Amino acid sequence: MFTLTPVQVWQQVLGSGREIIRAGQILAVMALMQERGWTIAELAERSKVSESHLSDFLNVKTCLSWHYAWRVARAFGLKLSVLDQRAEQEVAAKVSP
Repeated sequence: MFTLTPVQVWQQVLGSGREIIRAGQILAVMALMQERGWTIAELAERSKVSESHLSDFLNVKTCLSWHYAWRVARAFGLKLSVLDQRAEQEVAAKVSP
């Protein structure tokens, strides 16, 4: 389903000098997709964000704008703040001792 594993997402983000929270966002979306059994195509349809943009996001090639992140959160039936909390939890799980 996903091109990158969670470990590869972390390696890509850290190796590129991008913000760590970005890895958390990617991993949170991946986890939500897996929980629901959704493909990128299904998330794209539900969120009205293009499949190519979502694929680029999940492969650490681009980020989600605030508007697209809101659409993705709504597709999962979540508030954007809840998606952000999940992203923060992903980061905390990786950086906490």
